[in-house]
Amino acid sequence: MLPQMSLSGGSTAILLSFYMRGMTSKRSDLIKEAALASGLSETTVKNWVGNKSRNRRPKRLKGGMNLTGYNLFCRDHMKEGDIRQAGAAWQALPPEEKTAWSSRAREGNVGGGNEETKLLRRKRLIKQLKDQVGCNGSPDLL
Repeated sequence: MLPQMSLSGGSTAILLSFYMRGMTSKRSDLIKEAALASGLSETTVKNWVGNKSRNRRPKRLKGGMNLTGYNLFCRDHMKEGDIRQAGAAWQALPPEEKTAWSSRAREGNVGGGNEETKLLRRKRLIKQLKDQVGCNGSPDLL
C-alpha cells in the first residue's frame, strides 16, 4: 500500500474545478487534462475522484441499513437536545410531516435530491473552491 499523500490547496482547487465540470468518474475524459493542469499523476487524480465520489455517497447506518425518516429527523434534532426529546417530537408530528421526512431520507439513500439541494451543494463547492484558491469573486478559474 502506498503512503498517504496530502495535496496542496492549489492542486485540490484545480481538481475541484474539474470535478464541477463533470470529472465525477475514474473513466472521465477530463482525467488527463486535470493531471496536466494540477501537475499530478493520472493515478493520483483517479484516486482523488474515487475518494471524492465515495465521500459524497449517503452514509449507511450500522449493519448496512438505509437512512429512515425517523433517523434523519433525530439526527437534525439531536443538535438541540437529547434522543428522548427527538423521539417525543417525532411522535408529535402529523403523518404528512413524517412522510415528508421519509421522502427526504429516501432521496438521500439513492444519492438523489431535488434541484434546490443540488444547487446548494454546487454553490457550497464553488465557495470552497474560491476559498482555497483565494479568489474574491473572480470567475476566471471557474
